[in-house]
Amino acid sequence: MRESDPAGKAEGESESEGRIYTETDQGRIKMKEQHSESENRTELYEDVLLGKKLWTRLYRKLFWNGVSKKQIVKAMLKYIPEDFKGRLLDVPAGTGLFTYRKYSWMRDARIICYDEDEEMLDLAKKRFARDGLDHVTVKKGNCAKLPFRNESFDAVLSIDRLNAVEDKREALSEMTRVLKKNGRLIGCFYIEGRSGKTDRFVKWFLMKKGWFKGPFETQTSLQLRLSQDYQVTHFHLRGSVVYFCAVKREKLLGGEQNKKSRGEKQNVYSSNLPDERLLFWKNI
Repeated sequence: MRESDPAGKAEGESESEGRIYTETDQGRIKMKEQHSESENRTELYEDVLLGKKLWTRLYRKLFWNGVSKKQIVKAMLKYIPEDFKGRLLDVPAGTGLFTYRKYSWMRDARIICYDEDEEMLDLAKKRFARDGLDHVTVKKGNCAKLPFRNESFDAVLSIDRLNAVEDKREALSEMTRVLKKNGRLIGCFYIEGRSGKTDRFVKWFLMKKGWFKGPFETQTSLQLRLSQDYQVTHFHLRGSVVYFCAVKREKLLGGEQNKKSRGEKQNVYSSNLPDERLLFWKNI
């Protein structure tokens, strides 16, 4: 009779089988931990946006000069008429925390919510399904490589989540490409150079955590970028957060037109920009 294995393996079980089981078990544990971490991150994201908890109000006051994202988004969504009947691209869409109510009033529109983050999209999908928003479609993909035809949307909405996209320049260029002429680009995100305190917090905490990804626009770089392809109708600054509404020109002055004709990517981040006072719309 064989002696029992001191490690406690059953008779006939090989060392390799035991190792495979252990690795599989560890893999499952790791997947559960990652899922839990992702859920916590999504919950944290929504807590910060809502600002209802004491710590989120302190966070907003200490690091964002008291700016309320909820109030900003409320103002932004007014740029989309409730009787909107065209095609709208929401990118990056996030969890749909602030948009699902607005979309429930836009039953004649066709809306695509597009994001790179699967966990956030899952939460958005649940919200839309709960309210029976059949006119809203959720898709996952690279925000800097949109899989849509040129000039196929009547409006493009981008609320806050562009901060987490690494190639913001290309993402904004793609938004311009898929937007129809005279269509509206409505955006909101962090810009650097407005508050040293906020900039340091973004650099040494949010970027270290992977929640924000640089490089970032400055007020000047964003104004110059928009002026190439858009007529800006609204442009507002709240601390280090910008929100705006811009209408795509019939004839593009630069940006997307130059990219199509020469295949070049223009760099209009802060290092190559003229003094802000030289911009023709400095008084907006």
